[in-house]
Amino acid sequence: MQKMPSQILPDVGGEGANNEIKVKTFYNTEIMISYIQENITYEELCDEIRKNCRFAVDQPFTIKWIDEENDPCTLSTQMELDEAIRLHELNHNPELVIHVFLTVESKCVVSSETQKELKRRTIPETHPKSTIGCLPLKQKLYPKREKKRLKKKKMK
Repeated sequence: MQKMPSQILPDVGGEGANNEIKVKTFYNTEIMISYIQENITYEELCDEIRKNCRFAVDQPFTIKWIDEENDPCTLSTQMELDEAIRLHELNHNPELVIHVFLTVESKCVVSSETQKELKRRTIPETHPKSTIGCLPLKQKLYPKREKKRLKKKKMK
């Protein structure tokens, strides 16, 4: 049985041990330990996470790493990954801790009743073709306030 690249432990005494970073990945209830090269690309890291978490190739996900103040920071570009690795090495952290979340694409569905209500509230103050039965928008939305304003205007 051949081991996955993330399961191969680094050779502690040999060459190249200094350019590998221990990564602790949290996904759902699982914690995975892997080792990455310090010059890894963002795409390679994403491929490693896809393999470890068993994601489909087209499954979108979000990566967050935990900084020295225990704040989650999103990793979405090569520049952000380089900065995470730089800070990891600068602070002499034993491991780079990342959390992985599935990205769920939401589709906003607006019912036809809601569309009608939105359309009614965004009509111009007076209808361009006919003013019969069409009140100004302020009178429709704020009838009491508009009555008070008109009353004060008449008194002047």
